Amino acid sequence: MSLFNEETLMYLKKSFSKTDFSEDSFNKLLEWLSESPKWSTIRVNKNLVGDLSKSLKDIENFLQGSFESINKLISAENSRYLVPRCNQLTLIDECIFYESSKKINEDKIRMLEKFAIIDVKCAQAIFRGADIFIPGVISLSLNAKANDLVSIFADLKGKCLRGSDASEYFLKNKEYLKFIGNGWSLFDRDDFYKKEHIKNGIGIKIKELSNGTYIPSFINLNQKNYYPQNLPSMLCARILDPKPGQLILDMCAAPGGKTTHIAELINNKAIKFF
Repeated sequence: MSLFNEETLMYLKKSFSKTDFSEDSFNKLLEWLSESPKWSTIRVNKNLVGDLSKSLKDIENFLQGSFESINKLISAENSRYLVPRCNQLTLIDECIFYESSKKINEDKIRMLEKFAIIDVKCAQAIFRGADIFIPGVISLSLNAKANDLVSIFADLKGKCLRGSDASEYFLKNKEYLKFIGNGWSLFDRDDFYKKEHIKNGIGIKIKELSNGTYIPSFINLNQKNYYPQNLPSMLCARILDPKPGQLILDMCAAPGGKTTHIAELINNKAIKFF
């Protein structure tokens, strides 16, 4: 089941119709693009970090701490995640990558009896390494309490009403929901939706993704020195090969990952940067 909207699907189908890809291959590609990645990549701000060997150690320490925390939470299950090894990409030395980690002694992730509904963009963020903030929880089962485990689904049609009963919506709309994974609700259901209980911060902490992997949230990573970014996005700035003093116009700058990468490569010495 794809995480793409109809407009994007039509564009992709039109583009791939001009290639030698079979329909089966195209559908497999869509399925692959709608799951959590096998590899995660982080871009290092070399202007701030300086010593790249230090940055590798920083990411290793971040992963060690993140997986120690999640393993403590699942210690009663007689299972744990292995801490992944991270490496530096030779051709793009500001790129640090590591493989997603799967649980030991567990082959299949089971869906639970309580549900949470989120939107597609939130699901995409989870697959890159994020917990769910309170505003991202569109719907919860009526009987969901703090510390309950809930199964998380992306609402592909975007029809779920905020504050509705996630269990009821699940029963009526299974074909439009994509299983993302399981996580702990950090509050009672009422705390998410009653005005007097509105809170900021994380609402659901991810335990496991649907394919059995775990990608830690980057919220505790130094955001000035390190930026989670996909490898193809890093390649854009490298292929552009910007030079100090050039006039640079980024016509698709949101949230600005490639823009800041270009600025770092020229040490903020463009004539003007849009």
